[in-house]
Amino acid sequence: MSKIVQVATSNADVLINATEVASVESQNDNNMNEVTSTDCCPKEKTTVIAIIEGVKQEVKLARTIYSMDVLKKSQEKLLGEIDKSKLLDEIFHFSDPEIFRKAGIPLYDCEGEEIPKDEENVLVPIETGANYWRFSFDAVLKHVQIHTFESVEEYAQVVGMADLFTRSRSAVEKIKIAALAT
Repeated sequence: MSKIVQVATSNADVLINATEVASVESQNDNNMNEVTSTDCCPKEKTTVIAIIEGVKQEVKLARTIYSMDVLKKSQEKLLGEIDKSKLLDEIFHFSDPEIFRKAGIPLYDCEGEEIPKDEENVLVPIETGANYWRFSFDAVLKHVQIHTFESVEEYAQVVGMADLFTRSRSAVEKIKIAALAT
């Protein structure tokens, strides 16, 4: 039996379900900024090459409605001007998609298409302030760790703790993490 958690937001008159708030807030934020959930990566790039346990593989990046917004209109030019030779290596953390599938949370590719539940080679990025935009930016993800969580709540708690001091999340992103964590 799942517990319904009530939250208040800056634009809410009453307490409502956290998941509903995240969905509505995300839609409102996306409409205001003309950014959609598919703005995570170049439109033609729904898969990445990752070295997992020493083996180079192609994996599909999966996102949820709770994922961080990555490319905002003001950042598109900046990303095109980055000198990749000056970037430090990152450790790319992923979650197995099964926790989301079991929880009934749809997964989407970077073009906004729902990923079938039986599709293989799908990984959900564990987005942190240091790497949330690099999953689709780097040509090859060299340092990859795949984590198995007991639940979506545990996944969200790890994201929250990992991100606590690295990046100030927007109010919408905080609500999304709260919704997952509850």
